[in-house]
Amino acid sequence: MSSSVGEHLRSVTEGISTTGPTGRAMLTVMSAFTQLERDQLAERTRAGMAVVAEHGRRAGRREVTTDHAKV
Repeated sequence: MSSSVGEHLRSVTEGISTTGPTGRAMLTVMSAFTQLERDQLAERTRAGMAVVAEHGRRAGRREVTTDHAKV
């Protein structure tokens, strides 16, 4: 949130408002944990893909063949 241009966040369900220092700190902490969660998910995904590759398999969805004559 960019309070330098007068923008603030107010969440009714979480009871957080970025108009004060406590709300801005809470937003920062929540953002940090959100980023941590995303980074851990990416790390687990890469580890899983490496295990699949070690077994000589391909990670991801199966390849779909399109019959262009029917399309």
